[in-house]
Amino acid sequence: MKMLNLPKKPLARAMYASLFMSGGTLFFLGLSTQGFNPLNIDSIALIDVAIFLLIAWRIYAMSRIAAVAGLIFYLLSQLVLIADFGFTMSIIPILITLTFIHSVRGTFAYQKFKEQEVEEKNLTSKTVQDRQK
Repeated sequence: MKMLNLPKKPLARAMYASLFMSGGTLFFLGLSTQGFNPLNIDSIALIDVAIFLLIAWRIYAMSRIAAVAGLIFYLLSQLVLIADFGFTMSIIPILITLTFIHSVRGTFAYQKFKEQEVEEKNLTSKTVQDRQK
């Protein structure tokens, strides 16, 4: 059904945002191992990398829980950055936040369309069975 293809674009963007967060964290973690640590991160950041990779994988699978978790986890990570370094106005966090918001909307829309498609198939098969009787 065409409707199931609608929310895939925002979900792909959210998956890429999660991969971007994982890659960025790995990049700064790599810098910290070389003695340059502008974000003051340590090896515990590998947990963040694993969480964002898991979120990216599950958003790819159209998981509502992963989309909501991605939004919440990203907002929490931004709050930690603000607490550590203070608030700075930047367009990148705003765009990534909007991307995760759209992923939540997209996964819920996808699941709704999927349920409607199943209901339509069940109704169609029931109608065919009634006609055969």
